[in-house]
Parts: sequence; structure tokens; C-alpha cells
Amino acid sequence: MNYKIIVSPLAKEHTNKAYHYYNKISNKVAKNFIEEVKQAIKELRINPFYQIKTKKYRAFPLKKFPFLVFFEVEESINTIKIIAIFNTHQNPENYPQ
Repeated sequence: MNYKIIVSPLAKEHTNKAYHYYNKISNKVAKNFIEEVKQAIKELRINPFYQIKTKKYRAFPLKKFPFLVFFEVEESINTIKIIAIFNTHQNPENYPQ
């Protein structure tokens, strides 16, 4: 079953910041980052029941970049809300609660 995806403004902001950071290194790296985020969302759309990282949210790790996609699943309306795209090099105490 495919779920509808809603991306929060905070997650969009995190993605944009990471894109601009990687774009300073290389346009190709920045594009690869965006593609990996898109692929993670595509995988979540098919199977959102990934391991839980906090009391409230689930998290899906990107494969090549040090980021977790934090999200919540609303099964009753077949929706996934992407809460944050969190850099794992940041303090884990700052994970979305």
C-alpha cells in the first residue's frame, strides 16, 4: 500500500541547508544528496514501519549521507509526515522528540 507523503517546513529547511552545504563541495554531491532523500521517501511510501528512534517518531537512515529522516505514520489516513531530516553529526539530544 502506498502512503501519501507530507513534508514539514522544518524538513524542507533541513534539506535545503544540507543541499547548499554539499553544493559548496560539489554540485554532483549535492544532487546525490537530494536523490538519496527522494529514494528514502520512495522506500518509506511503500513500507513506513521502520525502527523507532524516539518515543514518538520513527527514523530512516540515508545510505551514503549522515542523515536520518524522522517521520510519523498516520495509518488511519495512509499518510506519512516527514518531520525532520537530521544530520547524525549533530548532538543526538537534539533529535526530534
